[in-house]
Amino acid sequence: MARITGLDPSGTLYDTKVSAEEQIRPRNAEFVEIFHTNAGRIGQADSQSGTINVFVNGGTSQPGCEVQDKLPIQCM
Repeated sequence: MARITGLDPSGTLYDTKVSAEEQIRPRNAEFVEIFHTNAGRIGQADSQSGTINVFVNGGTSQPGCEVQDKLPIQCM
């Protein structure tokens, strides 16, 4: 496969029993780009998940999005 684009691959609050073969990694395509917008909460904070990893606004939280009772995240 030539290219994969991933947005916030699931992280710590989701099932952690996913094997290494099932995780998105640079080996999955010639070019793997990952956009992290909620790393460390719901999304992966792993900077090795893509050929290139973009941490939008630092990658941990976005303006206008707040945690309501921990989950779900509400964006205004």
